[in-house]
Amino acid sequence: MWVSRCAPAGSTDGAALRRTVLVVLAALLVLGGGGVIWWSMSGEDPVAAPVPRQTFAVSEPTPDGTRTATVTPIPDDSSSTSAATSTSAPTPSSELVMSPDDMGPDRIYVPSLGVYASLTSVRFSGGDLTIPREPWRVGLDIDSSPITASVGTTLLAGHVDLSGTPGALVQLAQAEPGALVYVTDGEGVRRSFVTSSLQRYSKVSLPRSIFAVDGPRQLVVVTCGGPVISIDGERHYRDNVVLTAVPTSA
Repeated sequence: MWVSRCAPAGSTDGAALRRTVLVVLAALLVLGGGGVIWWSMSGEDPVAAPVPRQTFAVSEPTPDGTRTATVTPIPDDSSSTSAATSTSAPTPSSELVMSPDDMGPDRIYVPSLGVYASLTSVRFSGGDLTIPREPWRVGLDIDSSPITASVGTTLLAGHVDLSGTPGALVQLAQAEPGALVYVTDGEGVRRSFVTSSLQRYSKVSLPRSIFAVDGPRQLVVVTCGGPVISIDGERHYRDNVVLTAVPTSA
């Protein structure tokens, strides 16, 4: 299973994530239960993307209690259409003090990391999942479980960087156990999750559970990480950083 692609520094391409089911990977899916999320790149040599200093998995995480943080405003919070359609990083005129109660519809907010981004619905079709071109937006796979679901996985994926601009998920690898993650759907209905796992996977060994629409309720947030490798003349980050969070009332 392939999910491709994204672009770091030096890249002009990279807005598309592609997941193509290949016969050659069937054995990996059966034996290792995985998928692949590739980000390809071009241009000048990019540097490695952040990876967790230490991975973890906690069966009963304790919420860290951080609800308020200073974040960078995003153009989607502005009424300016031209700002919201720009592919450049926002140039904030001021910082924004954010809390879960301040979130609008289609948002993700991780206060302990200062992550605040828009959610944009994306869908796998013909093997492709289009990731938002804007670095302040994160893709929500609408074929995964809805944000308000009681079972299954809600899958989010976004850039660690885009053409040299830090992406919305550039801090994901710094998450700690218990980090609170807030998400809202298109109606502004909010759900709260607490981080239970942070893992680093080779892109040929992503667990199938992150694509499950049944099973235990969880939120999975994916970005790229690790060194750059070359495959068939294209450069990719070798790894994925995967945060998993479970429901909480915090």
